Amino acid sequence: MGKPNEIEIAISEALPLLFQGASENQKIKIEKKYTQSYELFVEDSSMPISTSTINYQQLLIRSSIVFFIILLYHSGSLNILGISVQISQPVLVGYAAFLLLLAMVFLSKVFIDGQRRAIIQTRRSAALQALGVQMLNDSIKRLVQHYYWEKIDIAISKACHEDEAYVAALTSVGFPPSIWRRKFESGLILDTYKSLPSFKGEQERVHAFYLDIEQELLEHKKILHQHIESIMSEEHVPIPAPGSPDGSKAKLLRQSLDDVFSKWRDTQENLSKCLNEVSGSSSDEFPAHEVSAGIDTMLRKATIIRKLHFVLELIMPLFLLSSVFIYWRVAH
Repeated sequence: MGKPNEIEIAISEALPLLFQGASENQKIKIEKKYTQSYELFVEDSSMPISTSTINYQQLLIRSSIVFFIILLYHSGSLNILGISVQISQPVLVGYAAFLLLLAMVFLSKVFIDGQRRAIIQTRRSAALQALGVQMLNDSIKRLVQHYYWEKIDIAISKACHEDEAYVAALTSVGFPPSIWRRKFESGLILDTYKSLPSFKGEQERVHAFYLDIEQELLEHKKILHQHIESIMSEEHVPIPAPGSPDGSKAKLLRQSLDDVFSKWRDTQENLSKCLNEVSGSSSDEFPAHEVSAGIDTMLRKATIIRKLHFVLELIMPLFLLSSVFIYWRVAH
């Protein structure tokens, strides 16, 4: 691939996501938002209750175990630090009331911690939304740029292969060219994204550039038409017999087309290769499917961790307390 000409440079700079890949600034933005989301996931999947709540939890567990031991082994009195404590029904009821009060305090602390965690999850949702918006904006810009590159590519092909004056001139000298017609095959439905601010700004910018390209092509076509008119008006020796092909004029016509549109052809070829190279190396940059897969994995693991914490930190102490009360009810 030779040194890029001014047309190639202009198109490459106007459509950077296609021919230059994501800029360092864009990579840094996505990486920063992804890292922020990851840190919030880690914070969200950590211990769901605070240290003070854990203290109440441990006190509830120990008190429940003590109550179970009292119910299981007491014989009217209990020796505590050398002091004989008479175990009566009022004492058991009072201790049970203490356990219920302790459980209420524990649940209140869990509720407060849950509200704190809701704030973390709100921050996490905001971080995920920011990451999604950033990737959506980049994807929309890439789609818009691809849409207009296809239009530019086809416009160049039409100018080089389907110009009516050139085709008519070659046909008139007995060398009708093979017309290679390309259809506009972009599957992008621009109306889907028209309501998004990022689309509107990018579409207006690239569309203005596309109009400039069309104008440049029109100017070059005018130059080609001048050459064709000059060539067709000249007499060449030897003059071909009527109805026989005029090889000298056909050669001049083809040479004129090459002279006028050589830079455009080189641009088309070089940028098509560049597009394939950038697309092939996009996996090194933060492709949307890999980022989405990473987020899905983090969400799934964070959900599992939260459920395990919920069972271990909340359900188990309450289950132990309920079991002790059921045993007291059944055995006494």
